[in-house]
Amino acid sequence: MAKVHPLFDMLNKKNLQYAVIEKDISIDESMIPYHGRHGCKQHIRFGFKTWVAALRLGYCLHADLYQVKSVGVTTGLGQHVVSKLMTEIKAAYENTNFSVYVCLQGYP
Repeated sequence: MAKVHPLFDMLNKKNLQYAVIEKDISIDESMIPYHGRHGCKQHIRFGFKTWVAALRLGYCLHADLYQVKSVGVTTGLGQHVVSKLMTEIKAAYENTNFSVYVCLQGYP
């Protein structure tokens, strides 16, 4: 995965730079089709699983590769993914009026 992360970082930076931010952002999992061999610890049969923050029309704002285990995570998987993706998007749009929901406030 270390070989792919710089590519994802570059794509995420460019996607956030050129996106026209909207009110509604969807966070969901997505599959990148791949049928070759890769050294993931968890076998996913048909490709790579990613977590994606996308706009209403499908424009990808930020994509994050799924890794089986995250170190130091004290929240559930859903809350962790939403808070991570939304803080990255919020950091890119620091000057806009942006509201982040209860997930970022650490609400149980």
